[in-house]
Amino acid sequence: MSSTLPDEIVDLFGDDPHPERSWRLLAPVDQDFVEQIALRSGTDPGRMTRADFLHLDADARRRRERRMQQWYQSWPYMRTGQYRLAERRIAALPEPKPGRAPDLLAAPFITGESGVGKTFFLKHVATRAITESAWNRRLDLEDGVVESDPTYRSTWRPVIWHSLQGNPTPKSLFRTLCSSLGVPTGDDPHASFTTAAQRHGVRWIFLDEMQMVNYDGQYGRYLHDALKALQNQGFRLVMGGHNMRSVFRRQKTAAQNAARMQSEARWAFIDFSRYEHRTPQQVKEWRTLLGRLDDRLRLEGHEPGERVLSQQFEEYLWVSTLGYANSLATLVTDACIGAMRTPSQRITRALLDDGGVEDRVAQGRQERIRLWESGRLSWSTDWPAWAV
Repeated sequence: MSSTLPDEIVDLFGDDPHPERSWRLLAPVDQDFVEQIALRSGTDPGRMTRADFLHLDADARRRRERRMQQWYQSWPYMRTGQYRLAERRIAALPEPKPGRAPDLLAAPFITGESGVGKTFFLKHVATRAITESAWNRRLDLEDGVVESDPTYRSTWRPVIWHSLQGNPTPKSLFRTLCSSLGVPTGDDPHASFTTAAQRHGVRWIFLDEMQMVNYDGQYGRYLHDALKALQNQGFRLVMGGHNMRSVFRRQKTAAQNAARMQSEARWAFIDFSRYEHRTPQQVKEWRTLLGRLDDRLRLEGHEPGERVLSQQFEEYLWVSTLGYANSLATLVTDACIGAMRTPSQRITRALLDDGGVEDRVAQGRQERIRLWESGRLSWSTDWPAWAV
């Protein structure tokens, strides 16, 4: 059955035979969130020869340039090995049921260094949770399951997303969560949110940037306990934060250490890392990732199917970015946009050399490239530690 929804959104509904019906059940704020993530890969501008481009009038040329720039500034969701593993681990956890506290229900916690793609992954998982929840709700409505269920009397919000800032207190966090549902906080924001979340049918709560919490302080411990209480109330928590294992191990007192041990028992850590380039399997995955980016090239100077990034610049790109996803995205984007503005329409070494990367990767970059060019670079060196 054909759908007027963009293919990227239809894909998120999986095998749902009526994605548009399910889509209409979502609140506008959730539809907006899904669109921002699902359409992040951009609208394909197609290919155009230089001669055809020059025959366009000024407005048409400008529209074409803007579409090309938006296409290269976008970044697709690519299921690399660690993404697939994390997806399976999250999908394998049992779904919380309203009114029934889960017993030893581990909350997935995506952790690792900054720049390895944790937030991008979490947002994609959140979109899948929204669309799958919409499909489930449609079935429940059609089967008459929810007619007497009070959780559906208000605006239905199956998923809440929040990125922590500063050093949040329990009250400030739950005030923000209440605000996301459009409800007043009252004197007890935690209780207000719990009541409102149950009324709005919330099942999933995504919390990113969890390293912002000061776990050594009093507020940190209270917030810790509040999050565990949400688990006990049947909400599915999915969290993310930089290097959380080391954050928890920096606790100072016996009480704080005991709380840390309880959290590690209740929070299922899923470690993300940069792409390595040591074993044949690691090199293969890196080349596969770059190959997906090659498939997105729409530059006249490169033939369709030409392996530019995955062959011509494969080693160079790893040496320059050390396998950090965010740095790779920045460097490739800069090179593609730079190339589209040149007569040759080709990605060159000069364009890549001028491209930006994150500060931690920029340190030592020229030295790494010099060693690589001279054949003296060791792929097994712990380059991030050495570079910083």
